[in-house]
Amino acid sequence: MKNNSKQKQGIIYDWSSKKILIAEDDTLSFDLLKAILKPTKIEIIWAKDGYEAVNSIGESGVVDLVLMDISMADMDGIEAFQKIREKDKTIPVIAHTAHILGNKKRELLETGFNDYLAKPLSKNQLLMIIDKWLNYKQRPDLSQKSV
Repeated sequence: MKNNSKQKQGIIYDWSSKKILIAEDDTLSFDLLKAILKPTKIEIIWAKDGYEAVNSIGESGVVDLVLMDISMADMDGIEAFQKIREKDKTIPVIAHTAHILGNKKRELLETGFNDYLAKPLSKNQLLMIIDKWLNYKQRPDLSQKSV
């Protein structure tokens, strides 16, 4: 099966040539994400806090996508995102958080995150959004706002 191929019924993703950084301080949440992503064959790097996430960019080779928990101890996901953007303006970063009250999604997107996932995560939504950003044809400077 070719990379990034899908079947219509029971979509199968093959991301064996891709690498994702998951910034998540909760072990159970990380284990769930890992289990969902295992069939895709994507390489997973786990950052247990914002500092590890920032330090992993560049040290782990090319990372194709970052899935960033917003509520982490020490350095939260927003601060980590801003520091990652200083290092790499092209990597897609998806926010994921349990804080879905009010205008949180809009606030995160306005901060510059490329996309947003609410916890608890929907397996299908998670896979579709990751696929969308892994298949983004160009890696432009994503920190620039479109007018």
